[in-house]
Amino acid sequence: MARDESNFLEVSFAFLLGSLVGATIALLYAPTSGEQTRRKIREKGDEVQENLRTQYGKISDKAEIEVSRFKDRVNDRVVQAKDYYDKQKSKVREAVEEGRRAFEEEEEEEKELPASTNENA
Repeated sequence: MARDESNFLEVSFAFLLGSLVGATIALLYAPTSGEQTRRKIREKGDEVQENLRTQYGKISDKAEIEVSRFKDRVNDRVVQAKDYYDKQKSKVREAVEEGRRAFEEEEEEEKELPASTNENA
């Protein structure tokens, strides 16, 4: 996607620059008075400026859309990471609790063993 935008920008810029240079050369070589030539150059400059504004607007809109998409993807990844973290944390807590229970059961069994050993003796 970025490559397409880069290519679009390059082509747009080249087109605009070529238009400006071509129009300027055509006006300078045209058999008209200095006043008319300056007026035509000014008009062409205004056209190029308007074209640049239009292209900037299009590029700006595309950039906003892409930034928004990127933010959405990042937010999705953050949510996924939080979910994964919560699941892993829950598993660790369960494992710790299970280990604690097993330890307590083992302690209880050890306490009962000496009592029953003394009874047998």
